[in-house]
Amino acid sequence: MVDHRRVVADRAINRVTSLFQESGHVVQRIDGHNDFGEDLYVSLNESRRPTGYTIAVQVKGGASYRSARGYRVRVRQHRDSWRKANAPVVCIVYDPTTDHLCWANASEQLRRTQHLRSIEVLRTDILNATSVDAFVQHMGQYIAAAREPAP
Repeated sequence: MVDHRRVVADRAINRVTSLFQESGHVVQRIDGHNDFGEDLYVSLNESRRPTGYTIAVQVKGGASYRSARGYRVRVRQHRDSWRKANAPVVCIVYDPTTDHLCWANASEQLRRTQHLRSIEVLRTDILNATSVDAFVQHMGQYIAAAREPAP
């Protein structure tokens, strides 16, 4: 018998992968044996040209991630790796009941508040074909600011 949670998890990964690829970005899946809190690496492009920016993505799918304001992804043992990552870690949650993808910058949240138990993913932060360019611009600005030397 096929586990429904596994089907939803696979659908979530496939939806995220397809969205980024169809928007002109390069997606590399991380083999499950090497998965330690990230499922994908995405090389971000603008107008199908490389920006030099890469993000790591943790994908979750299912109703169990819902919260009052959207969704929550538990940090658990990933706190330090997500906070210190060279490539910022973004959590994307797939809700099968709404068929939406929502996102949050886990690295940014953990840098602001190191002792978070969960990453808050707001239901208003939808990632789709219409919003993906704004997402890429936001992440590019975040990465550029993080690379600037401290004064």
